[in-house]
Amino acid sequence: MKLAIISFVGLSVVLLSGCAGVQDMEATQLRIISLESQFQRQDAEVKSLSKRQQSLEIKVQEDQEKTEAALKANQAKLEDAQNKINSQVRKQREEKTVIKVPNAGHIQTALKNAKFYNGDVDGKIGPRTKDAIREFQRANQLNADGVVGSETWAILGKYLEEGQ
Repeated sequence: MKLAIISFVGLSVVLLSGCAGVQDMEATQLRIISLESQFQRQDAEVKSLSKRQQSLEIKVQEDQEKTEAALKANQAKLEDAQNKINSQVRKQREEKTVIKVPNAGHIQTALKNAKFYNGDVDGKIGPRTKDAIREFQRANQLNADGVVGSETWAILGKYLEEGQ
């Protein structure tokens, strides 16, 4: 009987330890299933983030290409404008228009030829000559200040050549 009790106790210990092992194994399997589920969710999130990153990288590349194209276009426009300016500067340097300052006799002669002055050409800018200058300036939409500056002479000077 002693042997039977020892056997029963031994069998009970084995059975009880087996139950505890089964419960531990079931808990471990549930934990593994839970971890696999978490892994799948995280893997899906990583894939989603990877796709988003690729999409953003493509967008950045497209934006960079657009910016570079716009920059090249603006540089071309700037170069064209600079070339036009340089061309105009060269042209002005080549032409180098010399504006001669007219003397009073030239002014009176030009005003007379333009039919704005009917006095004597005496080489003096008096009140009658100043009035004629103002009338000429008004008739040509210039500032009627009675002074023959470069704008006034640019137009009036043409009449000097008519009389000579």
